[in-house]
Amino acid sequence: MKKNPASKSGLFNARVLLAFSLCSAGVLLALLSFASTPPTSNVTVPSAIGQTVTVMWTGTIPPGSNPSSNCAVLADQPLLADQHNSTVTVPAGIYNTLTAQFTFKITWTPVVDPSASDEILTVISSGGTSVGSSDGGSNTETVAAQNLGAGTYKIIACGFSNAQPQPYTGTLTITTFAQATTPPNYTTG
Repeated sequence: MKKNPASKSGLFNARVLLAFSLCSAGVLLALLSFASTPPTSNVTVPSAIGQTVTVMWTGTIPPGSNPSSNCAVLADQPLLADQHNSTVTVPAGIYNTLTAQFTFKITWTPVVDPSASDEILTVISSGGTSVGSSDGGSNTETVAAQNLGAGTYKIIACGFSNAQPQPYTGTLTITTFAQATTPPNYTTG
């Protein structure tokens, strides 16, 4: 009688284990492929008027469509949107002496057909509120705000109508300038 050392029944089967391992590795690679590089950044608002700081990252927006023109519902979902988290430090009292313009921006060159690469940019504050969303239909999307508070901002890029993975470059630029002065309100008498 010939003995078969490998059991064909039971909880352990080498082929099933191998297939599970390969599928798990594929899912992990898919999750990592739609994360920005680097996935996070730190930036401090400049403390003098007329200064500019910029952080940059790259990423790939996964295929998909989002007719709401807002990526907020896709935050923290790497298979549906690409996300970069930027932690902003604001020196104490700095907004008493200057104004800071924040410009979040993504740009891309369509992989195949420009009509199949319409992207959306959404920025969410650390408190979960929307700073803004941009879906202009060109190969650049921009969200701008002034004097944002300290915290981690989720910068999310997703497809409005995106037929294939779309590589992009993202930037956050902070520029400081003098506060606007309001002339005194004089009355004549």
